[in-house]
Amino acid sequence: MPKRRPSNTKPRCVVVIADVIASRERSPAERRRLQQRLQEQIALLNDNHHDALLSKFAITLGDEFQAVLKTPASIPQIFRDSFFWLNEVRLRWGVGCGTLATDVEEYAIGMDGPAFHQARQALEHAKDENRLGGVFTGFGPPDDDIFNGFARLIWDRYAGLKPKQLETVMLMHALPTQSAIAAQRGVTESAVSDALKSAGWDALQEAERGWEAALGRFDFASQW
Repeated sequence: MPKRRPSNTKPRCVVVIADVIASRERSPAERRRLQQRLQEQIALLNDNHHDALLSKFAITLGDEFQAVLKTPASIPQIFRDSFFWLNEVRLRWGVGCGTLATDVEEYAIGMDGPAFHQARQALEHAKDENRLGGVFTGFGPPDDDIFNGFARLIWDRYAGLKPKQLETVMLMHALPTQSAIAAQRGVTESAVSDALKSAGWDALQEAERGWEAALGRFDFASQW
C-alpha cells in the first residue's frame, strides 16, 4: 500500500500523464517496438528534465506514462520533445495541479492524491473530447483556460509542419545558430531561414515563451 503523507503537510505539485492514442490497435510486434521506444523516451525525459521532476517518468498502465513535477515550466519542452522523439505516434496529455496524499517516490508509481485525480480527469476529458496538445486542470481560473489555449494552438502548429520544417524547428531548440543547423543538415543558411519562415518560427517561439512564463508562476520547488 502507498505510504500516506501527514495530513498537515500539503505542498502542491503538478502531475503529468501521457497516453498513446490507439496503441491497442497495433500488432503485438508493433506494441513491443512501441514499448521499447517509450522506455527510450522516458529515459531521455528523466535525464533532460531531472531538475523539474519530483518523481521521475515511469510507464504505468499499458502505454501510459506519468511523472510528478515541482514546477510545470518545463512542460512545453517535455511536450515538444515527445512530439519529436515519438513522431510515429500521437499522445494525449493530462496535467493536474494539486497536492499528494502519499509519500514521494523516486518514480511516479504507487502514489496518489488530488494532483493525480486532476491529471486523470484532464486525460479523460482529452479522450472524450478528442483534445490534443494537452488538457490542464486544477490550476484555477483563468489559468486552466490560458494553459489549454496555449497547448492547443501550439500543438496545432507543430502538427501542421512538414517533416523538414519540423526538423528545422527542433534543431533551433538544440543548436545555437542557424549556421550550425545548416552545417548539420548540409544545406545553406538561406535554406534554413526559409524553412523557419515557412514554419512560422518567430510566432511559435514567442508563443512557447509566453506559455513557459505563464506556467512558471506555479513553481512549487521551494515547497519540497
